[in-house]
Amino acid sequence: MPPLTAVDAEVVCQLRVPRTVIGLMVGAALALAGTVLQGITRNPIADPGILGVSQGSAVCAELAITFAGVHTLDGYVWFAFAGAGAASVAVYAIASRGLGGASPVKLALGGAAVNALLVAVSRASSRRTRPRSMSSGSGRSAR
Repeated sequence: MPPLTAVDAEVVCQLRVPRTVIGLMVGAALALAGTVLQGITRNPIADPGILGVSQGSAVCAELAITFAGVHTLDGYVWFAFAGAGAASVAVYAIASRGLGGASPVKLALGGAAVNALLVAVSRASSRRTRPRSMSSGSGRSAR
């Protein structure tokens, strides 16, 4: 193997190493967030997808783009964060109703319900903004 040149060393030090370190930090942060979420809910299968948090984030960002005209990364992030928070509050409110408070099973079921509702909202929003077909609408092909 030939020795490393100055360009090779610069690529490794300036591009590869920082990206690797950032990737490791992001992975550790996601692992920590998952562990905290599972510890708080006392549910070993809890994750943002099951609890509706991911869908809340996506729907809020989609609605911000569609209706508020947000087109910057900062706008996406803050609306997604607000949607995730709102979905979390909704799931906890649903799960804490009734006897026994918010149990792990109630949190999972409440999350599934909120997730299903938000999927429906997302689909309705995307149908509203989808461009119409270029056909005349008769359903027959022109000859």
